[in-house]
Amino acid sequence: MNRARGAYAEATKNGNTVDFGVGLEGGIEIIKNAEGKDDLWCMAFMGIIGNTSESCTICKHPHSTFQPSKGDVHKEIVGIAKTAVFPLPREISRLVMEEKKELGDADDMVFKRVNGKQGDGTVGILTKTLISRALYYEHALTLALIPFVWPEHYIQQT
Repeated sequence: MNRARGAYAEATKNGNTVDFGVGLEGGIEIIKNAEGKDDLWCMAFMGIIGNTSESCTICKHPHSTFQPSKGDVHKEIVGIAKTAVFPLPREISRLVMEEKKELGDADDMVFKRVNGKQGDGTVGILTKTLISRALYYEHALTLALIPFVWPEHYIQQT
């Protein structure tokens, strides 16, 4: 959410009008396996910050009953969603947990590549690019936009 707030603040600092700011953070979850041991799972969060200004194009969804009002104090809208999660291979997990490597560095070591996190990342290498990094984030971005499509269900109107 800090990245989304920063993007929104940067985009609007000179009086520019924007619908929202987006922030993204990839990471790892620790999930217990059937034996009760920790497994590392890959995931990412998408955060979106915006407001109910009359210029918010996504707030004007045809099925929404929300009507942004001119001159009113604009209410902040926050959307957040998470990507799908998937387990990491044992060697990548070991490098992250025991050797304290970052995920991108660990998968580069295992798959003998350089700076893969600037390309398709872990999801790309593990799916042999069947799921690109962009595609992996797409659903989370769409889901994080729900409060903008249906603000009347996510914010209080006065």
